[in-house]
Amino acid sequence: MLTGKEMADKLLKMENGEKAAMDISDFVNSFTFDGKGFITEIEKREDTKYLNIAYLWLFMLHIQNVLNMYDERNEYSVKIGDKLFSILHDEISDMIKNGFTENSLKAEYDKEDSSQELLFVKKMSREHRTLQQSFSGLVFEGLTKYPNKKLEVMDSQFYRVPII
Repeated sequence: MLTGKEMADKLLKMENGEKAAMDISDFVNSFTFDGKGFITEIEKREDTKYLNIAYLWLFMLHIQNVLNMYDERNEYSVKIGDKLFSILHDEISDMIKNGFTENSLKAEYDKEDSSQELLFVKKMSREHRTLQQSFSGLVFEGLTKYPNKKLEVMDSQFYRVPII
């Protein structure tokens, strides 16, 4: 099994989004995965790829919330992700070229020739809901490592997702 540092490095050097989703699924599919090592490595990097993935993941959680595509296994992450999507709406819009609306992001999501980050998120959103929950915890905690006053409205431990 990869360490958190190795998994973060692999994710940030992603060449194939779908393969990266399978790798991260394997990584979080254990009660003993090295989340601390993953977050520490993310924090050391100044890489926009992680934020792109995180923001796209928040969008996916927002969509899952709107469409009620969740159950008890990932309800917490969907609800928190939707709240973070609302809070970080401006930052997410900056990530999308040519302005932002939910329709423009949805169009980007539906494109065949999507970025590797978007392919990663698409594949990850189809994984088992408990794996989505665990991955969401990594995304949420990773966001706390990027200074943003807007996150101060969140509970200080919001990134601690329950294990279902």
